[in-house]
Amino acid sequence: MLLYCEGKLLGEATCDRWDLSRSADDIARRYWQGSALSYEAAQAYLEDARRPGALHLTSPSRYPKPQPWQGAPVQNFLYL
Repeated sequence: MLLYCEGKLLGEATCDRWDLSRSADDIARRYWQGSALSYEAAQAYLEDARRPGALHLTSPSRYPKPQPWQGAPVQNFLYL
């Protein structure tokens, strides 16, 4: 997975699993507890999702400096 922000590639990580759930409350309770994002903010972010989920990322690496994106416009994204 490429980590992208404002037209620049910042790094990459491996997505080894996607945990889908039937409720935003379940995902918020399991993954945002203890993070910088409050439970209420996580729940609000996920509430309109048809099927909320969380990506499990491993082996993250940050590029020494942001790289310009040369490809097509990004169609899928996730705020982390």
